[in-house]
Amino acid sequence: MQTIEFIDTLFRDFTVGSTYLITFVLLVIGWGFYKKSTGKNDSTFGLAIYFLTFAIYCFSTNTAFLYQEVFDRFGLSFLGSITWIIGIIVLVYTVETDLTKGRAKLPLATIFSIIQTLVIFLAIWMNIGIPPETAFIGLSLAIIYVTYGYIRKVMQLEIARETFPQVWFALGLTLSGFANFIVVFSYAYDGFLLKSILILVGALSINYSWRGIPSADDLDWLLALDRLLIIESETSLPLVDFTFKTLNGIDASEKDGMLVAGAISGINTLIGEILADSGGLDEIEYGSRTILFHHRKDFTVMPVAEKSMRELRYRLESFGVSFENEYGEKVAEFDGMVHHFNDAVKIIRDVFS
Repeated sequence: MQTIEFIDTLFRDFTVGSTYLITFVLLVIGWGFYKKSTGKNDSTFGLAIYFLTFAIYCFSTNTAFLYQEVFDRFGLSFLGSITWIIGIIVLVYTVETDLTKGRAKLPLATIFSIIQTLVIFLAIWMNIGIPPETAFIGLSLAIIYVTYGYIRKVMQLEIARETFPQVWFALGLTLSGFANFIVVFSYAYDGFLLKSILILVGALSINYSWRGIPSADDLDWLLALDRLLIIESETSLPLVDFTFKTLNGIDASEKDGMLVAGAISGINTLIGEILADSGGLDEIEYGSRTILFHHRKDFTVMPVAEKSMRELRYRLESFGVSFENEYGEKVAEFDGMVHHFNDAVKIIRDVFS
């Protein structure tokens, strides 16, 4: 009998400790994502709200169970559930906003989440006998749907293939999302303890994997790219001048030609540094455009874009390597004849597409 009481007390102590631990960890992760977010409508901000409200949910539901003699179990759990549901809907909305950026499209997953939540809680209010946890089934499906679409789109980026651990993200999403259903089947210390462990592992997995994912801005990297120049280092002559698009009816080569000419003329004293093979400038802002620099041994690649992005920088470096492998000897023996580099368009289209 004493052994059973000891084990029961031990499980209770572990449950209490894990409650404070996961609450603290979730708050820290949520605050970290909030500091990293660039706006109140991007997926990183949504993830911050998700974790912060998740912390409130975990603390309130665990407290309602641990101190049933003090708190109204249903009232405190219900308050925590409502808080987290709001966080989930915010996450679904922000991810869906990133997916439909620039397109007039209804946020169907968000609308579904709101409607199914209202239906579930109407059923609870009418005392039909549906547990509040049922609301999380539809919300879990909505999260899976939008995150799958987001990850599928993000994985089109070269940098995401290098830095984003999909397995860890899927594991984290599964564990943290469905761990809460354990207490439906085991409303006891062991159930809550197992739930806390799975949530902790899941939250840390999501935090680890999401930090390797590019920002939503990177999804539109190609639209931000206007022009690409390759400058021979010794003579400062352009070997390649490739235009990606037109801007407001004006040919980008004309508009950005003035930009580049103005930018370079304004920094003549730094031209040696800009075209240096190492240690030169990485980028400069001129007007509404950003000019990036990627320095190789005998040339510098200079794309003109709306702004600097990780994906653009990654592709810029890949292009520099490819161009050097193909034309390195011709650049080293450059005689002023740029027609030798006409076929470089093929490399440009392969890398920047």
